[in-house]
Amino acid sequence: MKTIFTLLLLTLSKLAFSQNHCSDYKTGKFTYEGLENEMEITRTKHKQIELDKSTNQKSVLKIKWINDSTYVLTVKGQRNKSTCLKNGETINATIYKCEGKKNYVSYTSNCGNGKCVIIKLED
Repeated sequence: MKTIFTLLLLTLSKLAFSQNHCSDYKTGKFTYEGLENEMEITRTKHKQIELDKSTNQKSVLKIKWINDSTYVLTVKGQRNKSTCLKNGETINATIYKCEGKKNYVSYTSNCGNGKCVIIKLED
């Protein structure tokens, strides 16, 4: 009985200490991994701004966090950008893995579904 209790305690401890802190990705400066153009993402508590450094295309999105790993982006404005998303349309995103400075995101929108990796550059 003591052995079972010890194993249970060790398992629970490992789960508690190995959890990633996806909430660390709510604000800060980020970039997308694997894009040809350098994309700068600035995220505050309620807004996400995406700037393509090479083309000067800019998107402003409202961000609403559902929980520490799920959020909704609503397009608020775009400059010099042609995209299938129009103002007021949304992107539903879920962080399914947090690893170091990277978070792995799956998303759905009117433009389709996909996955991407977002790298945190600074707080």
